[in-house]
Amino acid sequence: MRSLRFSLPLLLVIPFATEVAAQNTLKAVIGLNSSQFIETLNQNPELSLTPIEGSIIPLINAQPIEISRKIDTQKNWQAYINQTVKIIHRQNQLSYQGRLLSSNYELFEILVDGQRMQLNMMDYNLLVPYKGESLKPRFSINDALAYQTYDIHWQPQLSIFLSDEHAVLKQNALIKNDAFHEILLAHPILQLKQHQAPPSPMEKMSLTRSASMLSDSAPVEYMNNEITVPTDKDILLKARQTLLFPFKEQKLEILDSRSSADIYPNPRASAKQNIQLEQVSDLILEQDAMPGSYRTYWQHKDYLLPAGTTQLSHLRKGNKVSLKINQNQDVKASYSLVSANSFKFPSTQVWQLSLHNLSNKNQTIEVFHNTNGLLESLMLKETDSLANLSKISANKLKLSYQLVANEKIDIPYEIRLTN
Repeated sequence: MRSLRFSLPLLLVIPFATEVAAQNTLKAVIGLNSSQFIETLNQNPELSLTPIEGSIIPLINAQPIEISRKIDTQKNWQAYINQTVKIIHRQNQLSYQGRLLSSNYELFEILVDGQRMQLNMMDYNLLVPYKGESLKPRFSINDALAYQTYDIHWQPQLSIFLSDEHAVLKQNALIKNDAFHEILLAHPILQLKQHQAPPSPMEKMSLTRSASMLSDSAPVEYMNNEITVPTDKDILLKARQTLLFPFKEQKLEILDSRSSADIYPNPRASAKQNIQLEQVSDLILEQDAMPGSYRTYWQHKDYLLPAGTTQLSHLRKGNKVSLKINQNQDVKASYSLVSANSFKFPSTQVWQLSLHNLSNKNQTIEVFHNTNGLLESLMLKETDSLANLSKISANKLKLSYQLVANEKIDIPYEIRLTN
């Protein structure tokens, strides 16, 4: 049988609607796959979350402690039927705790929060003894310890809303609590980084249940070349739920829009090749932003039309950013080889770019031609052409043109290449 997956509908939770039980002070830097914690044990001598084995660093006192449990690697679990057990996946450290219902040499069945799960014996180890006692190491009260845990992590949710004149950058964080109890974090920091885990990860509790709750916005910061978001507030994470935490958004003016494409012509292929143009828009950032993959949407009346995704990097204040939005459906474009005096270098080649504007709007077109040799010279074949031809690098040129409504044009140009 397939294993059961747990899910809950997305909920809107009002923060701090219920009183939170007294707990230790937790300061966290939350990473994409795990979190770095500093916990002051001022309420409880146990850590609030499951530490990754090998990650605990005492900050005040140093004393011998037990920090791991015996793993039963045998596959005869009959002795544990009807007992509360904890099982850990051998590879991804996913863990469940519940009552063992049955077991054979291939499958076992466990009851977790009222849900029956049938899993493969070869994928899991059983943690013994359990019998309801705590699985976490105990320390002295008022100790302070640093450690890493898989229980808390986050992922960015990035999007851009587009109109003809503006782009709105919307940035959210999905902060996930995989622990079986709620956690109150003191002004945590989000870090856009995969934290490197110490050797021998211990365990990760994770049943997929989601919820979201709103929060005030926070700015993105760059500290020591690390990309972070300070939340500047205490955050309550409910057990096995997800918190939607928005950053500050930016409404930016679109400075320039055009349709662009890169082509890699082969002089041995003379047949016409179609070009797929992409819509590109430029804007200047007014504040630092989170790099990553942004989903883009067109704002149309009261609707959002999904456009695509664009990968953005180096999103610092004042930096110019080019957004690749979606494919241009208004312009047909192609290129072809007109002539080549030689397939060896030096070589003089004549190429032709063909454009047809199917819309009633003007269109700015730029095509980047990547050559198979070094550019020695380039020129437009028609002296009265309104096109612009320029050298970008040793083996790259740009051909740009302003298409008027419904215009159809062929633009021949000549390049001389060497090796």
